[in-house]
Amino acid sequence: MKAWLCALLSVLFLLCLLSAAAEDGEPVFNLSALEADESLYCYPDDNGIDTVYRDQSMPWSGACDEGWADVFLDFVELANEDVVALRLSVSVTLDDMLTADRLTFELDGRQWRFAVITRVNEYDQVFMEDYGVCLAGDSLTLLDALAKGGGHTLGFVLEGERTLTGSVTVQGDKVRELRDRWISLGGGRQDMTKVAARWPLLP
Repeated sequence: MKAWLCALLSVLFLLCLLSAAAEDGEPVFNLSALEADESLYCYPDDNGIDTVYRDQSMPWSGACDEGWADVFLDFVELANEDVVALRLSVSVTLDDMLTADRLTFELDGRQWRFAVITRVNEYDQVFMEDYGVCLAGDSLTLLDALAKGGGHTLGFVLEGERTLTGSVTVQGDKVRELRDRWISLGGGRQDMTKVAARWPLLP
């Protein structure tokens, strides 16, 4: 009887382990919902590794010191971090290359500063430079600030070989819609530690 009870307990223990392993293997984020959403464009990111899901309403357009600027808020499947993050990007079109390494967003007297890398495309001596940061941890406060109310004037400063400033009017309702969608699909339950480490807020 004692041997039978031990065997039963062993089986139950193994079943518990298998159940826990199955739960650990389940994806936290419902990526299939993004893949099935016809309101989103899906395409490989410039790095050839990640995948971008962009709402058809993008971009928000504005101006900068030397040309014009666009701002995008996208869902990005990050292969190395194994999460889906929300990425806020600034794209500027310039006559001279900037190659900035720092991006500061400004909204209602607050600032959010990041180290960035330049993605440059050149055509007929016109330079199109893209700067993006995936938001996690403390930087999600920028998203929360943008999600309030109606239109917001989002300022930005790019610092590189020179300093470039600009602003874009961002629709708070659309930001809130995309942020809430990310949360409802499991965004907030993901481990965003690696994302916060890769795009930290700077002092």
